[in-house]
Amino acid sequence: MAGTRRRITVPPIADVPEPVLVELPGRGHTVVTDVGPRDAPAILLLHSVACTGLLTWYPALARLARQHRVVVFDQRWHGRGIRSREFRLADCADDVTAVADALGVGRFALAGYSMGGLVAQLVARAEPERVTGLVLCSTAGHFGRGLRQRVALEVFGRTLRRLREHVPPPAVPAALPARASPTTGGGCGSSARPHRGRSRSPSTRSAGSTRHRGCTRCGCRPRSS
Repeated sequence: MAGTRRRITVPPIADVPEPVLVELPGRGHTVVTDVGPRDAPAILLLHSVACTGLLTWYPALARLARQHRVVVFDQRWHGRGIRSREFRLADCADDVTAVADALGVGRFALAGYSMGGLVAQLVARAEPERVTGLVLCSTAGHFGRGLRQRVALEVFGRTLRRLREHVPPPAVPAALPARASPTTGGGCGSSARPHRGRSRSPSTRSAGSTRHRGCTRCGCRPRSS
């Protein structure tokens, strides 16, 4: 039987929606793209390591937004995501619920690619009542358990930390107005075991911090873009 050839159409960059800068009190800020009907089922898309939200997911936005509210953001240490002294996947999971709270999204499905898939699993374990479904792509239940993986991640982390020293954090535009958003509660969210803890931005949004429920800390090595 002859194989079926699939044609994948990638939208022009000019058609990609502009993200907004979202301020998360007590955490920092990130850029968020929020498209689709506000009353449609929500899906949050989580990107891979050394990437950004739009770079990973922008080809899928238009199609998904026909029937879903689609949210994409830069995770911490990536793109214009949150800057922090340490990098823990558990904190990335907490950021997901914080972004959902900022946008007033109570329940949502998660799609995660690579690192994003691991973060999605953490959120689902920590917030089962909020997560309506999971789509996991090229991911696993844990990273870095084998010796070769641990050594590779250690070298990768050291390299990225050195690069990070030469990359200034993105500035928050001072002229942007702040807008408060409702919160819907929070939760927590590494080896899928929980612990909590380019923007042309037209606006800044502010959200309440999520509740701390206390979980097991992740020992994963830093990753960055």
